[in-house]
Amino acid sequence: MATFEILPGVAPGGFVVSNFTAAVVDAGQSPTNIIRATDQFAVEVKWTTSGPLSAHLPGNWHVFAFLESIGTGPDFDFNADVSPIPLTPGAGDINYTAKVTVPANTVKIPPGHPREAMPMKLVVTVTYDWGANNPGPMAGFIEMPVVLFFNP
Repeated sequence: MATFEILPGVAPGGFVVSNFTAAVVDAGQSPTNIIRATDQFAVEVKWTTSGPLSAHLPGNWHVFAFLESIGTGPDFDFNADVSPIPLTPGAGDINYTAKVTVPANTVKIPPGHPREAMPMKLVVTVTYDWGANNPGPMAGFIEMPVVLFFNP
């Protein structure tokens, strides 16, 4: 589920965020939601802005990924490899991408764990600031499918 909101009155008809997507890719760069705990993986995030204000709006995007354990276990948050991401003024559609890389062995499943696997909830957020980390009136999130980490 992808949700993006721009507060009413801020950019009435003048700024649109669309095509907001995210995908988990494993070490082999294939989309997946089952990951070896010993592998690095990434979350690739994409979105598009358009509208007359797109050529003038200043500020930065911030991208984060959150992993929350289902049941007992640790929780994590990661920021994009390049953050903040400056808005690119221009006419027409402006495409943005960000990649959140999660190092290998971040999610640890102890040997002999009764399940040998750990399901985790993944949520990706994109927020906006006007500049100088002054929060702006736009934010979005994508609630990803459950990601299962397993010991190979």
